[in-house]
Amino acid sequence: MPTEFQTIKFRPQKQTNDISLTIKLSGTNFNEITENNSNINEKYNSFSQTLLASYNQTHPIKEKTVTAKRLKNGWLSKELLVLVNRKHTLFHAAKNGTIPECIYKNYRNQLDKIINKEKRKYYEGKFKECKGDPKTHWKIIKQAINETPKERETINKLRINDIEYTDKKDIANKLNKYFADVGKNLANQMPPSPISYRNYLGTPLPNQFYFSPITSSDVESGINSLKNKNCDVENIPNRIYKLCAHIIAPPLANLFNQSINEGSYPDVLKIAKLTPIYKASGDQALPSNYRPISILPTVGKIFEKVIYKQLTNYLNVNNILSPTQFGFREGHSTGDAVTSFLEKIYKNLNEKKTTIAVFIDLSKAFDTVPHDILSSKLSHYGIRDSALKWFKSYLSDRGHYIKIENCSSEINKVAFGVPQGSILGPILFLIYINDFSKCHDAISFNYADDKAIIKSGTNTETLYEATNSELNKIYNWLLASKLSLNAAKSVYM
Repeated sequence: MPTEFQTIKFRPQKQTNDISLTIKLSGTNFNEITENNSNINEKYNSFSQTLLASYNQTHPIKEKTVTAKRLKNGWLSKELLVLVNRKHTLFHAAKNGTIPECIYKNYRNQLDKIINKEKRKYYEGKFKECKGDPKTHWKIIKQAINETPKERETINKLRINDIEYTDKKDIANKLNKYFADVGKNLANQMPPSPISYRNYLGTPLPNQFYFSPITSSDVESGINSLKNKNCDVENIPNRIYKLCAHIIAPPLANLFNQSINEGSYPDVLKIAKLTPIYKASGDQALPSNYRPISILPTVGKIFEKVIYKQLTNYLNVNNILSPTQFGFREGHSTGDAVTSFLEKIYKNLNEKKTTIAVFIDLSKAFDTVPHDILSSKLSHYGIRDSALKWFKSYLSDRGHYIKIENCSSEINKVAFGVPQGSILGPILFLIYINDFSKCHDAISFNYADDKAIIKSGTNTETLYEATNSELNKIYNWLLASKLSLNAAKSVYM
């Protein structure tokens, strides 16, 4: 059987390349590069282009030809490949009667032992690298058992409104538009609300959030908290940002401060690259059976990490977030939510009370948040004036594109939702749903968009009526907040 070869592109990541990059960036006057530009978009673009050009020069894209088998199996070294090819030669020789079969079998058995040893050594090294990262850990396990990673699965056809698309460009464009329209379509399907969302907010918080000036050490701390393995939309590994943190932190701090002062978030940082992942069930031609994995520019994530720290500090100092919210909060976990839930159930049992628990599921909650209502709620909680202007800019004019194999879609704008794959998205969502506890009189437990309420009493019939009354209140809150109930996945017990 002829050996299959593939040409792959890669960037050398050797120490000499890294040293060349740090030397080049150390000699770059970023202030001079950005001083001729007036607004934050122009200044950031100049910084980004300089960084990317330096990376391209010191870590140039190269090509090499490898066997398809070696590309699939990282443990298959050049030396081992020679031994494998030798085994194939002996197999054909034994089959043709040129050599005794026992020679081939003996060689094969010895080679199997060598391969198993090399495999073990390879995966032990991989597991050691991903220590403390369960997601990567499972990815390696699936690779070891020859399970094809979902992100490598290609989409050969897409069917929308009974029209089938097979061209890669068409598939990418149609799927990208589907993801962009999810929030808008759900919002358009919702009936009008009889109650305004403002009715649930109460008196505005008298305190006010102000941005603090961002320092180089703030930026460097944000850079150093990045995960080494990840890459941004320009395919620059996070380890490169960490390698150059001490060099790029000062100019980035200047850019971030100008962004805050202007109340303008750089446009290029608002564009995400989506990778569609099959949900492992249903027709693979239907767009609804894919979920988008969003990759945002790394510099944007660094900026968000700094803002996140300031925002969460303000929320915590002023006790703004509901104590029943356990999601996306430091010091809170699913375990805490379950423990609190069970403690209440056991308390009711000890008091001889019947308990009804309702588990509420929302459809695409993060995608359907209207920006105008979120902005209004931010203002209610004290994020006003220049800070609110910045957050409005951060949320507006966002877009994304899909890349399937080597084919990229057009960029589609997104009018609803908090940015997926972002640092600030989850905390902004918590602020958006923070008034949930004001809409009902039940006891609630929340983990981000997952909600559970419980009602208890001694009279079962009265308890059912009371629970249904609470659900009607919650439904009105959902309508006012433009959030969609997923009735099929909401249950009671």
